[in-house]
Amino acid sequence: ANLLFAIFQRLKDQGNTLIRFEPQDLKRMLNIDISNERLSEVVIKLWDSIKTADFWKISETETSIIQENYMLFSRCKIELNKPSKDLKYLEIQLNDNYQYLLNNLGMGQYTSFNLLEFQRVRGKYAKTLYRLLK
Repeated sequence: ANLLFAIFQRLKDQGNTLIRFEPQDLKRMLNIDISNERLSEVVIKLWDSIKTADFWKISETETSIIQENYMLFSRCKIELNKPSKDLKYLEIQLNDNYQYLLNNLGMGQYTSFNLLEFQRVRGKYAKTLYRLLK
C-alpha cells in the first residue's frame, strides 16, 4: 500500500504523462533500505495486485444499455537487469479517465506529508482506518 500511494502521489496532476521511477526514487519514496533485486519483487507483486484495477461505466439511451470498461493504468513497464533481475526502472502512465478520480476525489488533497504519515501506519486495517478518518 505504501508503494501504491507513493506512486499515486507522483502521478497526481501529471495528466497522462508517462512517469519513470528509478530504483533510488522508489526507495526514497518508501523510505526504506532494500536491494534492487528485492525492490523488483515488490514492484512485480504490486503490479500483479493492481493490474486489473478498473471500473465500469454503465449508461442508457432510449434504445441501448452501454457498458464501458476503464483500466487504471494505460501503460506499465518494468525493466530488470538480465542476469541479476535488479530493477532498472518502472514506467507508469495513468489512464486519462482516472485523472479526475486521482486529482479530485481525496488524492487531490493528499500531500507528501500525508504520505509520510500514512507510511508510518502499520497493518492493513490500521491503514484502512487512517484513510477513513483522514
